[in-house]
Amino acid sequence: SGAADNASGTLQIGAERFALKSVFAVMEQDGVAEGKEKLTVFLSDGPVPDDLRKATDDWVYWADRQARAGALHGVTVAIDPATSVWSSGRLLTRQGLEFYSVTVSSPELSDLRFAPSGPLGDRAAGKVSMKKPMSGAHEETGAWRVEAEFNSTVVRRAAVSGVLTGAVALNSPQYKAVLAFLDACRKKDIDAIRNAMDAQSRETLAQMIAGNKEEA
Repeated sequence: SGAADNASGTLQIGAERFALKSVFAVMEQDGVAEGKEKLTVFLSDGPVPDDLRKATDDWVYWADRQARAGALHGVTVAIDPATSVWSSGRLLTRQGLEFYSVTVSSPELSDLRFAPSGPLGDRAAGKVSMKKPMSGAHEETGAWRVEAEFNSTVVRRAAVSGVLTGAVALNSPQYKAVLAFLDACRKKDIDAIRNAMDAQSRETLAQMIAGNKEEA
């Protein structure tokens, strides 16, 4: 966590109100627009552990588990770094991470507002607010609203160090590892899936399996 990283604000979900004190910002690939990036800002009432403050999905899985346990409250804000427009994100609820989005013909018509304080680069800062509460995907969640300010270091994925093609790519350990994982998934072989994962992902898989057994 950067020494200058800070956040302040509130998140209202139904009748509950949470003080937002922590921020984690990461530049990610946009899952909708190929080749584009999005800035994801996570505002919460508890910090992301230092060992998870990386440009991977590990912090997302951690936040989902914490939210389901009622131990963490917050919201992610997805911002277009080129336009500074906030149009989607995920809300932490007892059902886990709940996706939300707003589609309008013009940013001025959106209920989601982001006012940046300077350019979005190695750092991101600004204020997020909403014109009115937004209904949750689940009736028990209730309408929610966030208003907060933040200043954070932006974590990025490591740059690509090389490109493998042809026979070199097909014989690479990376390609073989992906094939092994996909084959294990196709066969629904849990042990093989576990063996194809890194240690942290294995822990996440074990928790997911345990959670499914408890729900059953």
